[in-house]
Amino acid sequence: MSGEVIARRTVVFDAGGARPPFVHQAIHDLESFLWVLVRICMSRKGPGISMGREKELDFNKPGFYDPALSHALVSYFDGTEDVLKESKTTLMQSPELFENNIVNNFHPYFEPFKPLVRQWWNIIILGY
Repeated sequence: MSGEVIARRTVVFDAGGARPPFVHQAIHDLESFLWVLVRICMSRKGPGISMGREKELDFNKPGFYDPALSHALVSYFDGTEDVLKESKTTLMQSPELFENNIVNNFHPYFEPFKPLVRQWWNIIILGY
């Protein structure tokens, strides 16, 4: 769910009561691919089978459970539509939260992707 699509759900209708049309642009594809990469970097330990971060997401595993990671995945990927809308709206309004809420939850295997993802995020913010 892109930031622009989220914002359009609360858009003011014109005088005739019509909603302005949504026009799909390249920035939407760029953002979509960013979120796919971010999801992989947050939820995986690397390539291959059995590389999920299940222990870090299971609150019954003391010493392994990572509440910040769990909260981020629910807030930006697995939550209800209202949770996703609120989380991504906040992120678009305060882009500096991206570092703490997203990048800091990457698995160490994906450390080399952090500079790319930061730059990509800044381009998306500029694009909107």
